[in-house]
Amino acid sequence: MPEGFQGGDKVVAMQRLDGLWRLTRQPMHFALAVPPDAKPGQALKPQLPDGTFLNFELPENVQPGHLVELKNLEGAWAVVRVVELLQVSRNPLQTETVRGSFLAALEQLRQSGGISTLEADAQGMLVVNVPFCGRFQEYALLGNFLAEHCLTLPGVRGIRIFATDSQDKFYYDWAVAKRWFAEFHPQIEVQTQVRDLHIDPLPRAALTVASHPEVTRGGSWFPIIGSIVHAAEQGICLFGTFFEDEAKTLTNMVRMYSTDRISCEMTENPFFTTPEGKSLQSKRMRYLVLLRPQRETSILKAMGQYVASVCSPRKQLTNDSA
Repeated sequence: MPEGFQGGDKVVAMQRLDGLWRLTRQPMHFALAVPPDAKPGQALKPQLPDGTFLNFELPENVQPGHLVELKNLEGAWAVVRVVELLQVSRNPLQTETVRGSFLAALEQLRQSGGISTLEADAQGMLVVNVPFCGRFQEYALLGNFLAEHCLTLPGVRGIRIFATDSQDKFYYDWAVAKRWFAEFHPQIEVQTQVRDLHIDPLPRAALTVASHPEVTRGGSWFPIIGSIVHAAEQGICLFGTFFEDEAKTLTNMVRMYSTDRISCEMTENPFFTTPEGKSLQSKRMRYLVLLRPQRETSILKAMGQYVASVCSPRKQLTNDSA
């Protein structure tokens, strides 16, 4: 029985992709963005956070671009609100508190050479995990970065972002992010989902960007970090924390779940050495923890280097020196 469940809770048992079973609470709140080609009266089957599907017929008053909010009332889903999504701009306004440190973290990742090593899956999709994304307010910053530096990588046909959070109050923000990607970067697909990571694992990803895990609380954060590390073990994972003690705690957790083949480096975000960063009271992503596979020298390469060193031409002695 997972932590936090109590007698009387309505739960759903589902089998995960790895064959294990899980219990999740029956969702009571859900929202969906009306697809661009949808029409009133059309039947949709959106997937709920517990993995089940909802049979939903679009009401007459909804149109593409609307967000429909639903609530589970005594076992039946009912529409409680219809909201029109705002128009999105190419570069949405963003505070320097978020923008400066996030872009600096991504730039440091690029300069480290990590981006060039990212690999797409068998379908040519580069998978990017964004756990505990909250409102996902960095969507445009991340999207523009991926479009510029990752869509051009060899073998990459598209990018799939998988953004999750354990709370179900960010549906509107997520819908705005999806609309922005559909309009400005259609090659980048965005999937957002309410998911408890210590119960449901993340998909395997080439890149993971995880901001502000509350690891100093311990408890369920151990399996959460373990799930993230496992999903990122063949790729690159970038964590960001507010405080140094959080970064050190995170590093210790990572080492519990990782192998010797994964490098774990903790650094300070270079943004906070600039005048702009020093002047900010909020220190978002001040400390960075980067995980990536260790560079291994293959046996054949090592043998080749050894043979080359042994058999390299030696300076022949001349008759005079003899």
